[in-house]
Amino acid sequence: MTVVNQSEQACPNCGGIEVRPSSILKRHFNPWLFHLGGWMLALLWSGSRKEEVRCVRCETIFQRHTRVSKIARVLLILFLLLIVALICAGLLDTAPTSRD
Repeated sequence: MTVVNQSEQACPNCGGIEVRPSSILKRHFNPWLFHLGGWMLALLWSGSRKEEVRCVRCETIFQRHTRVSKIARVLLILFLLLIVALICAGLLDTAPTSRD
């Protein structure tokens, strides 16, 4: 049984703050992201997923972000923006140039 901080998300059903893990371990690895974006994209994606917990008081299962998942989500967004910027720069740079 884990007691969460007041700043963390409470149970949406009863408002309780005591939770325990709802399952043993969930795998959030996405092989398509690994093939399309490499290990960095797959790692950030899996780290940004919410944790699934069960309320001790009313047994409601709900998802919440952890500190690590919030940081990983910000890094994932920055990484995706970098990829989009590099693609745009590559597309704009392909204009034919004249050589004298």
